[in-house]
Formats: sequence, C-alpha cells, structure tokens
Amino acid sequence: MDKTCKMVSVKRAHNKLTKAAEEIDSDNAAKLLEAIEDFAKRIVPLFEEVELGRTRIQELENDQRHSSEHLTAKSRQVESLQQQCFELHSSNGVLEHKFLDALESAELLQTKTEESQRQLMEVKQSLVMREEEHRQAIDSLKRFKISDERKSEKVRGLKREVIELSQKLRQVREVREEEQDSWMDVDQEHKPTTTAPFGTDTHLPGLSSSNIAAADEGWNVTRNFGFEGMPRPGFGSRRDVDSKKMNRLTKKQPPGGSKASSNFPLNLDAKGRPKAAVHIGPKSTIRVAQRF
Repeated sequence: MDKTCKMVSVKRAHNKLTKAAEEIDSDNAAKLLEAIEDFAKRIVPLFEEVELGRTRIQELENDQRHSSEHLTAKSRQVESLQQQCFELHSSNGVLEHKFLDALESAELLQTKTEESQRQLMEVKQSLVMREEEHRQAIDSLKRFKISDERKSEKVRGLKREVIELSQKLRQVREVREEEQDSWMDVDQEHKPTTTAPFGTDTHLPGLSSSNIAAADEGWNVTRNFGFEGMPRPGFGSRRDVDSKKMNRLTKKQPPGGSKASSNFPLNLDAKGRPKAAVHIGPKSTIRVAQRF
C-alpha cells in the first residue's frame, strides 16, 4: 500500500490481517495482533483523514472550478456591461447633443410660435378693420345707389320738364313770331310820320325787343291805327318836392330787410347780395326786321 491507496483497501487489508492472525499459532499471533492493533490505531485513521482531505480537496477543486467558471461568466458579463457602459456613455453624449439641439429647436419653435401668434392677432385685427371697411363700403354703396336712383329720377324729371319747357318755349316762339309778323305787316302798311320831341327819326334801325316794346307802349293800335301822344309829365315845382322830403321821416332799411318792389324785384341778404339766381338780359330773343 502507498499513499495513493484508498480507504476501502486499507480496511480490507486490516480485516485480512486480523483473520490471518487468528489462524496462526499463539506466539506469532500475539505479535501480529499487536501490529494489527497498532495498524488500526495509527494507519487507518491516517488514511481516513487523508481520504477526507482528498474528498474535501476534490470538493474544493470542484467549487474552485465552478467559481472560476462563474467568475469567467461574471467577467464576461462585466466586459459586456463595460461595453454597454461605453456605448451608453457614447449614446449619452449623442443624446445630450440631441437634447441640446431639441432644446434649441424648442426655443426657436416657441419664438416662431409667439411671432405667429402676434401675426395672427395682427391679421385678426386687420380682418376686423377690413370687415368694418367692407361694411362701411357696402353702406356707402347702398347710399350711393339710393342717391343715384334719386338723382336719376330727378334727372328724368328734369328731362321731362326740359321737354315740356322746350315745347312751351317753341309754342311761345311761334306765338311771338306770329305777333312779330303781324306787327311787321302793320308797320309796313301804316308808317308813322310823327317826329320825335327832339326832331330825330323814330324809325331807328336795329332796335331791340325791349326798345320796340317801349316805343310801342305809347301807341294805341285800333282798327283805324290812330296815334295818341303820351301825356305831359306831371312834375310839380322843386319847392313842393323839397318840402315833401323834409316833412317825411325816412328810415334806412338794411339791404337784407328791403322788400322786393316792382322797380327792383330782388330779395337781398344782409350783405346786399341776391338770394336767388338772377337772370341777366331778355328772356327771349325777338327777331325784328330793320325799318327805314
């Protein structure tokens, strides 16, 4: 037996030696039994202890192998975690850069949003103003349409009045022309021979209608076309005229307060200006042939 012998072999050898010692003679058997007893006390426990140590060592080796495998696995996990940490660190830098970009974009978007809101408020205010202007324009257009219709109606009325007045004027002109023709016929048949007070000829060429009317007022045209002279002026003496002016209390009236008379039929304002339009000249033109 050596140190590598197992405990079972040692116990088996002990049993064989004990059996052999019982079979031999008594002298040798006593010595052999002592040797076997010593073997059992010193060798067997030693081998038992060695066997226990071997078993323990084997268990420790197994535990060490398992621990080494576990440590290797943990080391691989640590390496994987280190790689993941490195990747996460790199990703953290990228994410931080992206976060800063996103924050800057958010600030820019907020600025643009505020600007858009301000522009939207301006557009709303402008829209309200445009709606108000549109409403005012529609109201003005309605008023203009109403005024245009009134003016059109007034123009149509004025046109009708113009047509009526034109017809009346045409009739008046025809009547005047007939009267003038009749007067011309009378003048040609009966020429007056009475001279003027100052010895001038009464038949002046180119007399106007007003002069002819003034000249014809003194004639009394009858069937025999006789002529009656105008009455003498009934002026009194200058003394009577001056006394009448002195005895009468006169009050100067303002220009605007003067009433229209037959000699000056115009209504004047406070500054002496006519209140209405004034027609200057004759209302119509009368064509009269020259008389010689």
